[in-house]
Amino acid sequence: MEYSKAVLSRFRRPQHAGRPELPADRWVSGRAGIRRTGSDVVFYLQIVAREIHDTRFEAYGCPHTIAVAEYMAERMIGRPVDQAMQETPQQLADELGLPAEKLGRALIVEDAINAALAAWKKR
Repeated sequence: MEYSKAVLSRFRRPQHAGRPELPADRWVSGRAGIRRTGSDVVFYLQIVAREIHDTRFEAYGCPHTIAVAEYMAERMIGRPVDQAMQETPQQLADELGLPAEKLGRALIVEDAINAALAAWKKR
């Protein structure tokens, strides 16, 4: 499979991959996907004064999964919580040049982000 430049650059050098540094009580997380079916994403958000201050993610999956997670991690920093997920999965696929059969990877990342936001709202 060929990968777009946008996918390859984020897959090869993800700046937001990995668990966040402690203290853990300053972060919320959400998970989506199932490892045995090919994609598992945990998204971490640090929210300060209703604004996304920092992001991290852990992802098991193809380069498309990691690239979408990195792209969203980059874009969400500085956004108000209520504007965290402005991009639709289709917009993510178009922006990163994902093939149609990989749209599900963007949906999994979206679900992980929404799960993290739901965890924050429960606090």
